[in-house]
Amino acid sequence: MQNEFELTFINVNEDKLRESLQGFGVKKLQDKKLMRRQTLDFSEGAVPEGERKWAHVRVEGDKVTMTIKHIIDKSKIDRIKEVETTITGMQITQKYIC
Repeated sequence: MQNEFELTFINVNEDKLRESLQGFGVKKLQDKKLMRRQTLDFSEGAVPEGERKWAHVRVEGDKVTMTIKHIIDKSKIDRIKEVETTITGMQITQKYIC
């Protein structure tokens, strides 16, 4: 698993942020979209106390991804791990659920 670095922005003026980023040469790759997600929590009994581990299957427009996240120590940024892959419905059934 790789380290995961994730940010949350609160109370952001999206238009001003876009304008500022464009000033640095950043290009928009895709429009904002709603993503549906199913989360499967398997922390209880599967990881040591104080840790969390879960998976989610997410529909991201034209693709479906499955991500497994493992928080080993939430107080240390390099102790949050993640692995993600693009999947199909058949892969979910045959490889991950069965």
